[in-house]
Amino acid sequence: MKRRGITARIVYLGLLIIGGLASARGETPAKSSYLPGRPRASFETLYEHESELDAGADPAAPARVRVTETQARVGAPPLALPYGRLFLGLNAQAWRFQTENTGLDDLRVYALGLPVSWAAAWDEDWSVRVIASPTLYTDGRAMDHDAFRIGLLALAQYVWQPGLNLFGGLVYSRSFGSDRVFPALGASWRPNGQWDISLSYPRPGVTFAPNRRLRLGLEASPSGSQWRIREAWGAADSGTEGNHDLELKGYRLGAFAEHDLTRRWALRVGGGAVVDRRYEVRADTNQTLFRSRGENSWYASIALVWR
Repeated sequence: MKRRGITARIVYLGLLIIGGLASARGETPAKSSYLPGRPRASFETLYEHESELDAGADPAAPARVRVTETQARVGAPPLALPYGRLFLGLNAQAWRFQTENTGLDDLRVYALGLPVSWAAAWDEDWSVRVIASPTLYTDGRAMDHDAFRIGLLALAQYVWQPGLNLFGGLVYSRSFGSDRVFPALGASWRPNGQWDISLSYPRPGVTFAPNRRLRLGLEASPSGSQWRIREAWGAADSGTEGNHDLELKGYRLGAFAEHDLTRRWALRVGGGAVVDRRYEVRADTNQTLFRSRGENSWYASIALVWR
């Protein structure tokens, strides 16, 4: 099972190297660009194909899981402050885990976040961004204080040369499963008006725009989280009934295509591999009730994007 984690990291590193080779061939950025600005809102649904687990409730029968994820994001226009700008948003996500022989019923879990972002420029070269995102992670029944977390990001950016930005900072989030602090490091390179190359950890990617209406790209990202769930596990006197933590870990490595439908709306489709997928359920006593790895699988997604 360790080979899956090693394979995921090799592929992940390979995408970083590919991006680096592409950026090394860049030219001076063009004044006109085919690359659009960041989305103001999006609605996406994603399907992960059935994956067989290495542990189940009944050793004689295979355990399987399928995942469906739906997400809606919207951001308000920025508010000008005496120093910097303030951004407010809404991020709503829903997951459905359809399981067989896991000891769990089919699960539906949710995350509702209200990200608040502040950005300011010190001068022409330096800028800073701070994001706080209070979020509720729950199945709708487990609503205790452990279901509430505040994700944080603090990032500084330096314009090394036109089209090439370097950045670094710290992140506190559940992207890798449980709550953890990890660095956000890398470079964003636009060698011309058609290429956008992000050599960043933990989300590298490459985008190519052959014209003003079409974007093609490669992307990689951690795809984990953690939620509070209320489940009855075993006998009533076993101490395992009540609120538990459901933890999901893994990576998605894939490609996408985005095409403008109108001046504001675009359709985005994507797909690729799901690797190093892991599931764990823990009781409040820190007792592990369920732990398993899933076979590598594939995903497909479709989204509407508004700019």
